[in-house]
Amino acid sequence: MLRRTLWATALAFFAAGLVIAQRIDSSELLAKILARVHANGRSLSRYICRQRIVRRSWVPQHSSGKGCIANPVGGTAPQGAKLATLDRVSLDVIVTRETEMFSWPGASHFEARDPGEVLRYGGLSEKGDFGAFLSAIFGQSGVKFHYDGPAAGGLVRFSYEVPQAVSGFEMRGARGVGIVGYEGSFDADPRTGDLVRVEVQTMGAPSGSGLCGAWEQIRYLHQQGESKLLVPEQTATAMFSADGHYAENQTSYEACRQYGVEATLKFDDDATPVAVPAKDMPPPSPPPPGTEFIIRLATAIDSESAWAGDRIEGTLAAPAIDPATHKVVAPAGSLFRGRVTQIEHDYEPARDVIVGLTFNAIVLNGVDVPVTLVRAEPGATGVWAFRGRKKAVLAKGFESRWRVRTKEDEFLIAPVR
Repeated sequence: MLRRTLWATALAFFAAGLVIAQRIDSSELLAKILARVHANGRSLSRYICRQRIVRRSWVPQHSSGKGCIANPVGGTAPQGAKLATLDRVSLDVIVTRETEMFSWPGASHFEARDPGEVLRYGGLSEKGDFGAFLSAIFGQSGVKFHYDGPAAGGLVRFSYEVPQAVSGFEMRGARGVGIVGYEGSFDADPRTGDLVRVEVQTMGAPSGSGLCGAWEQIRYLHQQGESKLLVPEQTATAMFSADGHYAENQTSYEACRQYGVEATLKFDDDATPVAVPAKDMPPPSPPPPGTEFIIRLATAIDSESAWAGDRIEGTLAAPAIDPATHKVVAPAGSLFRGRVTQIEHDYEPARDVIVGLTFNAIVLNGVDVPVTLVRAEPGATGVWAFRGRKKAVLAKGFESRWRVRTKEDEFLIAPVR
């Protein structure tokens, strides 16, 4: 009855779709899509985008203890679940021929193969939006395809199945990790062979991982210009666990571009100038290990609007003294550069706000000098928790104490990033 009702209420649209279906051979169309995906993949190398990720997690209102009743379909929190956490993250991602690499926005190099390696705190993270799924679906034998017919907007739809034997979909849970098969569908433009949407649904989860399944939907966008490359525009990702917990990420991509070996990676909102030494002056030495700083925030950090990854600046509240020679190594007012490292709102089991920050460079004699800092107070971190709050602000002028990391710190504390 449902199929007949849809056909009756959208007769004109489906009639047009039938004309497309009659004119197009599904095997020929699939070959066209495959060729377009392969050509696009070869051109994506050395592509960089800015990611904006909003991450949410839910907890069950009551523990049922029933485990995975069924593999949930689509990004929908279980009925009765309560929102537990929300955080916002901004990252840069670069696509190479082998993989995707991640960094904080505007960082000098990419060193992480997973967003979680940059963030270094909990939450759902994923990769593969640019090429991994497409390579697995369209780039190997053993994948099954089925032509499903016309889709909305003059598109066509195929369903597919990637068996575990040829899948590269890795799921990581608190109690285990493993490769799983997956299935789903994709919509494409029959005239050009360009993908518009890909949906992924895992077929179960690794045994003993504590997970039930995962779901992802990727929507693609044509880049402007001669290349007409296809890059992700938005993705939605969800993961379900046996204890009723549910995590969801909504990711958007901005300012995607290709760059050469000599190019500087810079986005429109990376407005902080990087100081360089004069030609005849040697670069200044970094402050020695153990040097302490009282750094005063130059601008406020508001949990309602800030993103992890945002650039920040601070100024030195008092002269910094070399602990060995007792000489001034940085005058009061010296500029520090850094970034927000965490913006999180907790709702369950209690309402809290978490704000993290760090500083990683000091400007000396007009030059940005990298520094690795830890908090100066014993046991302190670069994270501030505001208990029982709906929002929090680290005000302009907020002061925090830091110290250049020593060898002893390397054994006692991890550096704040």
